[in-house]
Amino acid sequence: MNFDIFAPDFGTLPSAYLERSAITNPTELFWSNELLALLRLCGAKEEMIGERASDYDRFLSVFRALPLLEEHPTRAWIASVLDKHFHLTELPTEATAPSVWRTLCDSLMQHPIAPKDLVCGSWLCDGLTVPNCIPEQITPVLDAGLLLQTNVRSAAAWSAEIASTVGHFADRGCQKILFCIDKDFDFVSPSRYHVDRALSLTKKDRNAANLLICQLMREICIAAQEHDLMLVLDCAGDPSALAHLLKYVEENVQLPRLCWSVRRVYDTAPLLAFCAKPHKNEILAALSYESVMTEDELSAALTSWKVRYPIARLCYLTARDLRQTPHAQAHILDMLKKSKTKI
Repeated sequence: MNFDIFAPDFGTLPSAYLERSAITNPTELFWSNELLALLRLCGAKEEMIGERASDYDRFLSVFRALPLLEEHPTRAWIASVLDKHFHLTELPTEATAPSVWRTLCDSLMQHPIAPKDLVCGSWLCDGLTVPNCIPEQITPVLDAGLLLQTNVRSAAAWSAEIASTVGHFADRGCQKILFCIDKDFDFVSPSRYHVDRALSLTKKDRNAANLLICQLMREICIAAQEHDLMLVLDCAGDPSALAHLLKYVEENVQLPRLCWSVRRVYDTAPLLAFCAKPHKNEILAALSYESVMTEDELSAALTSWKVRYPIARLCYLTARDLRQTPHAQAHILDMLKKSKTKI
């Protein structure tokens, strides 16, 4: 099996984060509420990590705690940041932390790091709007619930609006988009007449919403296919309903390159069976990452998948919470490198 790392295609990030000033302080590279909680669990003193603590004290506290985090993804993430941006292949110790602090300060003063360079994630688009700043690592999220709140009242105008939005993402260098479908989704084959009627409703019932979601999927697939974008699909609902939706789109307008998130390997037979069949375009099945997954659990899931379905390629979709994403990505890479099983 070959693996692709999509890091990540879940989570939300406010656009304002990308507009922050560049990072010139080494502690800002790592600091978060999650790291603060982790340091407290490791026994760090509050005066060294609390609100009154200096940046240098916090920095020292991080590297004092790292020896206690041997297999923790946070350790792997910090190591990856230091290696990628500063070419430090070994983690600092308490003894070497002062000299590393000076090295990082000098480097950041000369070459500050923009927040977007540290972020691998996605943001939730507010309806059909396109932020001006879209880093390569970030994937736009189109949420069905928000897109159904459109003021457009005709299928033709809605189609043009969707095509324009996806086109803007492609023009800004996005290589994939994420489409989130509600967990209550059920397949309803759309027609132009019924789409117009559903859009004209002030308050849409479940049937109207499902019909419009199917039309949304169709329009997004057309636009993604035109711009050669990968469509990453997230649906927590019935896998058989989603399999019907994919079959409908493929038969009518052709699917783009598609990646679908499999959350429970043993309960997704209809979709896995659909993905395993030959298709006109590339369809990838994806195993969503959970931070509690061990190497044995990973191997068991992959073995079951490989035996049941002839899927030759897997993608990893990492953690849902954006703040956990770099940790999850580093953990996946570390786990695969150390894996005792042949994958």
